[in-house]
Amino acid sequence: MDISTKPVFSFSLNYKVFEKLVTCGKYDGIHSCLTMVTTADKILIHTPHKRYGLQNSKLSISEIKNDIALLNMNFPIRAIVAGRLKKDDERDVLVIGSPSHVLAYHVDENCNMFQRDFHEGVRSAVIGSYANNPGNTLIVGGNAVVRGYNQDGTEVLWLITAGSVVALLLIDIDKDGQNEV
Repeated sequence: MDISTKPVFSFSLNYKVFEKLVTCGKYDGIHSCLTMVTTADKILIHTPHKRYGLQNSKLSISEIKNDIALLNMNFPIRAIVAGRLKKDDERDVLVIGSPSHVLAYHVDENCNMFQRDFHEGVRSAVIGSYANNPGNTLIVGGNAVVRGYNQDGTEVLWLITAGSVVALLLIDIDKDGQNEV
């Protein structure tokens, strides 16, 4: 029996992409967009469903190439994650972590939801249901600290750790119906 696989499609980005700085989000609430960090602190958003040059978009994009948009961030990017932060909004938010702050950015509306200082340096981030907090929570890890923020950017969690937090996971480890970090 000879089984072979063939790709359904392929594309070339022509950009250098940093490992571990890739996420996928539904910024319009419907279509998946591959999002990644490139050189010169830019974020590349690949969405074959939306042609930025052909639609009246609110996005102010630095460079547009059909299904690829580049966002200039002008600060070093250490972590990115996409997910639903507002419980009444189907659209994902892009969270960008730097050595000095964390930014929750609404791609579809081209606006910052909130930005918070994070002097410990952001190393990792995850969005999801946490403990008994209403709605989803943004959990951010840095050098010896974990912080959590609600959809308004209010701090709802603060933990001290023994070292740098380079990975985070929300999971119901004790089977009580609530996720733990």
